[in-house]
Amino acid sequence: MRAVRRILLAEGHGPTREFVSQSLAAAGFEVLLAEDPQQAYELYASQRPVAVVLGADFAYPAATALAQRLRAVDPRVLIVVADKEHLGKARGLQAVLPMKANAYVANPTKKELVEKVQHLVAQSATAHAALRGSALVLSRAPSARGDVKPGVVARLLHQIWRAFS
Repeated sequence: MRAVRRILLAEGHGPTREFVSQSLAAAGFEVLLAEDPQQAYELYASQRPVAVVLGADFAYPAATALAQRLRAVDPRVLIVVADKEHLGKARGLQAVLPMKANAYVANPTKKELVEKVQHLVAQSATAHAALRGSALVLSRAPSARGDVKPGVVARLLHQIWRAFS
């Protein structure tokens, strides 16, 4: 029997919440819906979903506080921030950086959002089970996919080593 994969969707805009919920449900996730930050936190604390999809403008500025509160409870929580580019109300990547999300989706279309959530959930399940220390850091998506320029991680590790030598 396959384990239930729960996703918490914290989104204040009704039509977007419904669309994203249907997309995630079609991909095999059980979706928990929250319309306000307090409800989102209570659902997270009681249900412990595998990931949180958070609207970028979800009760702004409470979205950042919610993300920080979730990280305080569980530092390994997967947070995907979905912006509102499809409505012309995108806050942009710079505005959501304080949330320290694992992924950012400018336009929560079915394909991009679902693929990112599935990738993060799968990666988290395998990475946390087998890897530790620097191997875990290097296995994360940006360095594993090559999004970070070659040599940057190695140079940073070398600088840290030199600082402690």
